[in-house]
Amino acid sequence: MKCRMCGTEIGWIGVCEDCTALLVNTGVPSTEDRLRLRGVLGGLVGCSWGNWKDLSGQSSAEIEMNSGISSLRCWRGDPPIVVLVGGCGTGKTHAAIATLRRFAAENGSRRSFRMWQETDLLRLISSASGFDGTRDEIHRQVFSVDLLVYDDLGASRSTDFTAEQRASILTGRIDGGKWTIITTNLSQREIAERISERLASRLETALTISTNAQRDFRRANS
Repeated sequence: MKCRMCGTEIGWIGVCEDCTALLVNTGVPSTEDRLRLRGVLGGLVGCSWGNWKDLSGQSSAEIEMNSGISSLRCWRGDPPIVVLVGGCGTGKTHAAIATLRRFAAENGSRRSFRMWQETDLLRLISSASGFDGTRDEIHRQVFSVDLLVYDDLGASRSTDFTAEQRASILTGRIDGGKWTIITTNLSQREIAERISERLASRLETALTISTNAQRDFRRANS
């Protein structure tokens, strides 16, 4: 694993001790620094609603009116669980990070947030010891954070272990009414067939927003 800020190899996913100390010693960290500290990859920390590219011809006002996506505030009365579903490059992760940025701006240090890419999180849990409490501590952090972005549900190869861990994390947060934003390429039927019927059932109560109206930003800009 590498530090999100300097790229140094470290044994966990996040920011190394030197970079953390630098942020603390130089005063109040910027929003971008806070996003890096909370799991957002360096190249994505600039994602915001102001630069969310819409290639479908809609204005930002039309996007908000038609999909509700750019007015997401699950911490202010909206359903606590939000699923952003769409094909590759349609803006799911960008939208999730833009929402994290808004959450950080509105709540300051009063509330916590974290972003995990599924492959990174399940790899970390898999490599952690189940005997010394390390794995339990990872679960505690994932369950306790106020707002969690779980990015790319279904991206990891499914084994009995990863299926159990994935279902435990997400159903635990859903059952607890914890603010959670999930991004995925999978439909609810595909989640039931490929991941877990139980999880798919839990997600029936979530606010589901499709980003498929957007064209693939990455392909269009290549």
